[in-house]
Amino acid sequence: MTTELLPNPEASDPGTPVESTGSVAVSDFGNDAGPTTVGDAVRDYIGKVRGGEPGVLPALGGLLLLCLIFTLTKSTFLTDFNIANLLQQATWLIILAMGVTFVLLIGEIDLAAGATMGVTGAVIYLRVNDGMPGAATAIACGIIGLGLAAAVARLSRQRLGANGGIGAGVVVGLGAGVLLAVVAPNTTLAVLFGMIVGIAMGTFTGLLVSKVGIPSFVVTLALFLGWQGLLLKIAKQGGTIRVQDKFLQTIGTTSMPPALGWVLFAVVIGGYVVMSTATRRGRVAKGVSAQPLSVIAGKAIAIGAVWAFATWRLNQNRATRNATKPIEGVPWVVPLVLALAVILTFVLARTAWGRHLYAVGGNAEAARRAGINVGRIRLTAFALVGFMATIAGLLYGSRVGSITPQTGAGTELLQAVGAAVVGGVSLFGGRGKIVYPIVGGLVLAVINNGLGLYTKILGTDVDAGFKNMVAAAVLLLAGSFDALSRRSARAAG
Repeated sequence: MTTELLPNPEASDPGTPVESTGSVAVSDFGNDAGPTTVGDAVRDYIGKVRGGEPGVLPALGGLLLLCLIFTLTKSTFLTDFNIANLLQQATWLIILAMGVTFVLLIGEIDLAAGATMGVTGAVIYLRVNDGMPGAATAIACGIIGLGLAAAVARLSRQRLGANGGIGAGVVVGLGAGVLLAVVAPNTTLAVLFGMIVGIAMGTFTGLLVSKVGIPSFVVTLALFLGWQGLLLKIAKQGGTIRVQDKFLQTIGTTSMPPALGWVLFAVVIGGYVVMSTATRRGRVAKGVSAQPLSVIAGKAIAIGAVWAFATWRLNQNRATRNATKPIEGVPWVVPLVLALAVILTFVLARTAWGRHLYAVGGNAEAARRAGINVGRIRLTAFALVGFMATIAGLLYGSRVGSITPQTGAGTELLQAVGAAVVGGVSLFGGRGKIVYPIVGGLVLAVINNGLGLYTKILGTDVDAGFKNMVAAAVLLLAGSFDALSRRSARAAG
C-alpha cells in the first residue's frame, strides 16, 4: 500500500491529508452521497462540530453576542459613525492576522510580525517624506539583499549550486534595494520598496527556521527584539514619522461614494453566487459531495441581507452638524480587505502550494515523504507574513497618522495571533481558513471599540489594562475550545 496526500472533500480544510491506496481512485469519493437538503447540510455540520471541526461558528456567535450586548447597553455603539470607525480600526489587525494565519497553518508562529509591521511602515513613510537617513537606507538594502539571497539560493540551487545561488541572490537583492533607494521619492515606489523589505524580512525568518532549523518561537522572538532595535535606529528614539502624503493619509480613513457601495454589494453577492454554483457544478461532475442549491441560496440571502443593511447604514451622512461636507459611504478599507481575502482564499483552496501548506501543518513528516518540499513551504509562508505585515503597517500609519518607535512593540502582534485563534485557526497547525482571522479580528475590534464607550464597569475603570484583560480572557477561551475540539476529534477517531 502506498500513502499519498490528497485533497479531502469531506474535511473543513481542502488540504487535509488522507490516505489512499494505489488501487483506489480519487473518483471513488463519488460513493459519498453528501447533503442533498438543508436538513442534511445542518446534520452534516453538526456532525463536524461533534467531530472537533466547529469552524468559524463559535467566533461568529461571539461576535453577534458582543454586538447585541453593546447595542443594548450603549446607544452610541450601533451609530453610523461608530460602525465606520470600527471597520477602519479593525483593518490593520485583520490584515496582519491574515498573514499570521499562514504560519499557524504549518504549526509555526511568528512573534516578529508586529515589529515587521512597524519597520516596513517606517520605511514607506520615510521614503515618501524624503527623510530616510542614508544609514537606514543602507540597512533596508542589506535586508533586501539577505532576504533575496536566501530565496534565490533555495530556488536556484539545482542550477547554480549553493554558492552560486547565494552570490546571485546578494547581487540581485542589493541591486534592487539600491535602485529603489536612490530613486527620487515617489509614493508608488516607496510602497513597493517597503513591500520588498517586508518580504525580505519574512524570507530571512523563514530561512532560519527551514534551513538552519531553529524553532520559530526562538527565531521570531529574537527578531522581534532585533526589528524593534532597527525601528528605534530608523525613527530615532522618541521620534515620530508623520504621514505627510495626501493619498496615504486618506487610504485608511476615507469612504467611497454611496453609489460605489451598492456596486460593491452587487459584486460581492453576485460573485458569491457564481463561485459557489461553479464549485458545486465541478464537484458534482467529479462525483463528490457538494452543497445543495438551497443551502447556497440561503447563505446568499443571509449575506445579502447583512451586507445590504450595512451598506445602507454606512451610506447615511455621519458628519457632525458643524461639518463643512458630508461623510458617507462604505470605507475604502472594506474592498481592500475583501480583495485580499478572495485572493488568499483562492491561493489556499485552489493551488498546490495551498494544499501543501495544509499537509505540512497536518503532518510535516508525512508531507516530506509524499515529496513536498517542506522547507520551501515554510520559507514562503514566512515571506507572505512579511508582505501582509507591510500592508498592515501602511494602513496602521494611515489610520493613526504616524509611525513611532513603539509601533508593533505593544499588543499589536498578540492581538493579531489572538484574532486568528479566536476566529478558529488552530495553534497546532493544519486547520483554518482566511475568513477565520477576519471574524476573529472583528471580535477583538468590537471588544476594544465597545469597551471604549464605557468609563466604568461594575465600579472598575475601563482603561487599556481592563481591555487587555478582557481580550486575554477571550483568547484563553478560544484556545481552550481549540484544544478541546482536538481532543474530541481524537476521541471520535
